[in-house]
Amino acid sequence: MINRRRFVGALGASALLSPLAKAHTTADDASSEAGSASRLRVSLNGEWERYIGGDLYDIVQVPSSQHPVGFYHLKRNFLLPRLKPSERAILHFDGITYHGRAFVNEKELGTMAPYVPCEFEFTQQAKEGPNIVEVAIADLVPEPGGAGKPELFLGVNPGWEAYGGLIRDVFVEVRPAAYIENVRFAYTLNRDYSQAICRIGVVISSSAKTNLGQVELILLKGKAEVARARKAAQIDPGTSQPELSFSVEAPSLWSPEQPHLYELRVSLRTDSGEDMWNCRTGFREVVTRGPEFLLNGKPLVLNGVCRRVSVNPCSFHMSCRQTCGTDTPADGTGHADDQGVGMQFREARALPASPLHR
Repeated sequence: MINRRRFVGALGASALLSPLAKAHTTADDASSEAGSASRLRVSLNGEWERYIGGDLYDIVQVPSSQHPVGFYHLKRNFLLPRLKPSERAILHFDGITYHGRAFVNEKELGTMAPYVPCEFEFTQQAKEGPNIVEVAIADLVPEPGGAGKPELFLGVNPGWEAYGGLIRDVFVEVRPAAYIENVRFAYTLNRDYSQAICRIGVVISSSAKTNLGQVELILLKGKAEVARARKAAQIDPGTSQPELSFSVEAPSLWSPEQPHLYELRVSLRTDSGEDMWNCRTGFREVVTRGPEFLLNGKPLVLNGVCRRVSVNPCSFHMSCRQTCGTDTPADGTGHADDQGVGMQFREARALPASPLHR
């Protein structure tokens, strides 16, 4: 069975398009990353041609962080099967630096800002067989017309070594006419953490006529089903967001010592087909009490990860020169652990007010 999310784009069209028509996958084949298990995905990672001044300069790997060279174009070919009338073609970038414009088959789709995911629909430009994707990148100087100047001001900075290019995954997905664009997961824990009241907003993008759909979610802990909810919803053209709710008894809370995680699976069934979406998630409560951080009701000591960014008069970490008169960390500032707590600070003493706050 072909895994449609990872099939090799370098195969010839005659070798590829026939088996794709018969390929299928299930939710059990999905990775633990946020995404869908029911969509045909064409990876665009690998070798891209780089053109500078209209001439082929070299070959670069995607994703990668390149030394900035100014303004250039990255280009490669990819293959697509014939799209059905109920299917849509989406080009997705997980992240670029610092300013970019995306093209498919010489049609400009839109612009991209640094670091954040972007995606563009190109159903009207998609062709059966070979297609061409191109990205204009400004990573050191703006485009000739000036586009990209604000993004470069953010990224090219003497405080760190700048880098450019397609720094994260790039792929094309074929999705049904009505598909799950995103999922918003909110919850409230009661005082003794014995129950979580959960609300799910399912963001649906549809190019089809108004029709009824069925939205269903399943929350799993390992292979055990923890919660399930379903709802009939009217799916209108454009964007709609049906909401579902459920509760979880005795949720396993996330912490650095015990990073409990759940898998959230959401499915959508409409006249145009079925779409599925999944991600890992968890339950935790982070609050402040005076200068203290509390995680799940317990004090949390936070370790510093960036001594130049945060300045705050109340025990957030400032630069060593501000606090100690030297550029050498006095507290052995370290970096965050690999459990993903986020911002972490080791500085525990009260600090003098920054000039920015006086």
